[in-house]
Amino acid sequence: MNNVIKDNSGAVIGYVETLPGGKQIAKNKDFVVKGYYDPKTEITTDASLKPIGKGNLLSSLIFRGDKNGR
Repeated sequence: MNNVIKDNSGAVIGYVETLPGGKQIAKNKDFVVKGYYDPKTEITTDASLKPIGKGNLLSSLIFRGDKNGR
């Protein structure tokens, strides 16, 4: 299942895909992977699997990438 992430103007800037088992993948509007979230460990990692924080921070990765034009 994909959740669409939009900016304040309503433009699509990314997606969060939920996999069987609950893990999630964040992708930008061009479907480039920006990060992962594992609900069992409650850790969000970036695309290179470097931990960036506790809890689901995937939408922040998409918004941060959007501001930087990536």
